[in-house]
Amino acid sequence: MTKLDYISLGLIFFAVIVITLGIVKIHCYPGKVAQDRNHPQAKAIEVTSLLGLLVFPLWMFALVWAYSNAIIGKIYRAEEPEVEKDPKPLPEFLEKHRKHRREARKAAEAEAAAQAENKAAADSDASADKNPGQPKDQ
Repeated sequence: MTKLDYISLGLIFFAVIVITLGIVKIHCYPGKVAQDRNHPQAKAIEVTSLLGLLVFPLWMFALVWAYSNAIIGKIYRAEEPEVEKDPKPLPEFLEKHRKHRREARKAAEAEAAAQAENKAAADSDASADKNPGQPKDQ
């Protein structure tokens, strides 16, 4: 073997090692994404992505899983209760419309209550007219 044969053999081994490490690095990517996004199932995503070395669709599944917030199987963390925040104050021109709507609603409720009282009074007058022997309540 000549010196050129040794150099070419060394370059072939170097290329094989670099390609193998590149493939492993690419297949670890979904696990790193899941850890960066604090996914509760980051370890499972990492294992699934490494199994993608054997079955490629598993790597694609792990990549989608890492970017989504989907939790598969048992939930490992409790959801935090929503804290109700104070609403931001409305601009002045919107506040005027809100006040107008409140006043209109109150006026409509008062009018409905007055109509209900008038109807009740009319019904009691009608029943008193049917029974003339009974005195009217006044």
